[in-house]
Amino acid sequence: EVVMAEIKDTMQKIAGNRNPIEELLLKIPGFQGYLNKQYRRESDKMHRSYLAQKLDETKTHINDVKIELVDDGKIFSLDKIDNVLDKLDTIISRIKYADRGYSGFFDTNKIEDRELEMIHQLDLALVEQVTGIEVAIAKLSAEQDDSELKVALKEATKAIQALSDKFAERDNIVSGVA
Repeated sequence: EVVMAEIKDTMQKIAGNRNPIEELLLKIPGFQGYLNKQYRRESDKMHRSYLAQKLDETKTHINDVKIELVDDGKIFSLDKIDNVLDKLDTIISRIKYADRGYSGFFDTNKIEDRELEMIHQLDLALVEQVTGIEVAIAKLSAEQDDSELKVALKEATKAIQALSDKFAERDNIVSGVA
């Protein structure tokens, strides 16, 4: 809940750092809308970077479990662990390099305010999805027997797929499909 509040306030924080020239330009008719879109660009970029960073941090735990399994001679689940890591890398890349949640002046696909708000709400929901992945991955342990580890890996895979599905909704809005 604290993270959600921080992300919701990102645009206000960025807007609070206006320089004197921006303050002067705000008096020009139509410029405030442009400046608000610029803040949205920064907010979108910061939000996606935050999500990618949180997901990247979960890989440390997975790799630690993988090393422990190898040290213990339990190599039966390494391919399944590598599969989870691959899925995680894929979604991290999608998030990092996703189309931005705004449209520029010369873009052919214009994103209107209604779509921008939908993207913003989806971005907030993505935080919950990332938290679900963190929880699922935290359950992975080298002490688990084969069947327990399989269940934990399935849960992690399911959480990653849920994030991927939610992110696809965002992609559809940005690309004008939704």
